[in-house]
Amino acid sequence: MAVLAAELEGIRHGSVQVLQADLRAFDRLPELVATTVGHYGRLDALVNNASAFYPTLFDTTTPQQWDDLFAVNARAPFFLAQAAAPHLCAARGAVVNLGRSLRGASARRPRDVLGDQGRAGLADPRHGAGTGAAREGQRGGPRCDPVA
Repeated sequence: MAVLAAELEGIRHGSVQVLQADLRAFDRLPELVATTVGHYGRLDALVNNASAFYPTLFDTTTPQQWDDLFAVNARAPFFLAQAAAPHLCAARGAVVNLGRSLRGASARRPRDVLGDQGRAGLADPRHGAGTGAAREGQRGGPRCDPVA
């Protein structure tokens, strides 16, 4: 990560800020948005691309695995979008949700029951993270673009 950041910073000085956080830690989510806005003075886009994965079989999946994978793949993008919404509204920005279609998912990767379900919610244009701000009628609210 440091090598890429240095390379990009060399191309455009002041354009790179590297942040890392455990997305399962709810309290860190608004902090990520606030740190970014503090650094750049605004927020133009939120790209929900992070995900967690490890094989999960339907008949042996535990509640802990469910909570762990959904915390990163579904909960974090929603609450990041919630924290970012006021800044995105001000900048007329957008939320881009990189998700996964469930169509044929179990045939492609039968050992990934939970990963596909968590990411599929982001790809749904009716329910993906960030759509609430637009649906609640916030004038100039963020555009929400799902990508499956």
